[in-house]
Amino acid sequence: MAKVKGTGIAAVNYPTGMNLGGDPSQALIHATTTGNFVISLSSTDLGQGLKTVIAQIGAETLGIPFENVMIDTADTDTGPHCMGTFASRATHRVGNAVMQAAQEAREVMLDVAAEELEVSPDDLETDGEGHIRVKGSPDRSLHIIDVALAAHFKHGRTISGRGMYMKMKSEVDPDTGKMDPDSTEAHACTVAEVEVDTETGEVTVLSIKSAYEIGRQVNPALVEGQIRGGTVMGMAHALYETTAPYYPEIDHAPTSFSEYLLPGPGDLPEIESVVLEYPSVNGPFGVKGVGEMTANAPIPAIVNAIYDAVGVRITDLPVTPEKVLRALEEKAAAEEYSPRTSELAGRCIPAKSLSSTGGLPVLKVVSLLKRKEGMSLEEFRKWALEEHPLLGKKLPGIRHYRMSVVLEDNPDLPADAVSEFWFDDDAARQAAFATPEGKAAAEDAAAHCSARTHLLTEEKIIIE
Repeated sequence: MAKVKGTGIAAVNYPTGMNLGGDPSQALIHATTTGNFVISLSSTDLGQGLKTVIAQIGAETLGIPFENVMIDTADTDTGPHCMGTFASRATHRVGNAVMQAAQEAREVMLDVAAEELEVSPDDLETDGEGHIRVKGSPDRSLHIIDVALAAHFKHGRTISGRGMYMKMKSEVDPDTGKMDPDSTEAHACTVAEVEVDTETGEVTVLSIKSAYEIGRQVNPALVEGQIRGGTVMGMAHALYETTAPYYPEIDHAPTSFSEYLLPGPGDLPEIESVVLEYPSVNGPFGVKGVGEMTANAPIPAIVNAIYDAVGVRITDLPVTPEKVLRALEEKAAAEEYSPRTSELAGRCIPAKSLSSTGGLPVLKVVSLLKRKEGMSLEEFRKWALEEHPLLGKKLPGIRHYRMSVVLEDNPDLPADAVSEFWFDDDAARQAAFATPEGKAAAEDAAAHCSARTHLLTEEKIIIE
């Protein structure tokens, strides 16, 4: 028994938005008399920082300070329409809508300022600090508060704008299958290092290091927070979180957060990340979605690292110590008792061994069939799948059943048909083979000289 280290890698590309029947978001913006701008949305900030980045996009487009922008998410009854916060679409879709609304409002703002300064709107610029000034003459300027007051009380104008961004539905080309399912895609690659205790099955994540390509970062601090938070979420999903630990059975399901496992501060690994900026062609200032993808790549990277460490592939989550130990036991048994060894060649198991307890709890019954000499692949397939009951029957009380046929055209590698029956315990095994179908399967296995069948027990293989 030892603690073994392994490294795993995983890559992901993640879509921004979806191919719905149109995927729109709307935004409204207006200036108050004090020079603040209110952006009205129905989009929901789930805690990911949507209000912050939308305010940044609005302020940048208007050319005013971030502090002068207010976000009102309203509700779906009173706010402009939005499809929702999902598919990592919010910054892309809502940001584009806000840019449109802010550009329209900026035109009105510059029109009012131009009348006040007696110049053309084309001669004006904003300094990003709250002033609108004449190009080349910075001393000729107005503060946005003065412009807002003049619009409301002197010119009778509303400084406002409307924006709507919609991804049109992309129909599937019936001839080629070509379509455009999203607006843009972000990419990531994650490398995880783990340590597996082969005695307890416990997996410790030592480090998770990632590279993300997410377009232009509107707010690097929020991006880093998303990456670190997503990394922990992915690790939790890979190793801890489940509402049904013995799915599909509901036994031992957690009933409170005191029983629902999550990684704590002491479980967190070293987390490193780099961000590559390749702006998208259709995102506001080149952004792509980064919200959900950060929890994706760590999961397969951790699972791959476990495989690299101990050579077992876990295919259902979370990877608990129990699953690791069971996989290690099966691996050891398979390596010690390979049905392809010459020791087992030509042997058949009598039916009585299938219907008796044998004194040991049988967990799995395996039948391995070899193609007879001179039998074609099609003849073998028909015989294996249609004429051999042990391959074709699903017996009552079986916990897990798997059947596969491997066909090799190389005469040196004869084709195989493999059938596996898994039981929780010996009582379930006895009950299954006590049925007429079970007896027929056992007799058939014993009758075919080309069949080599063995019982994998907790301690040894029974060959009689």
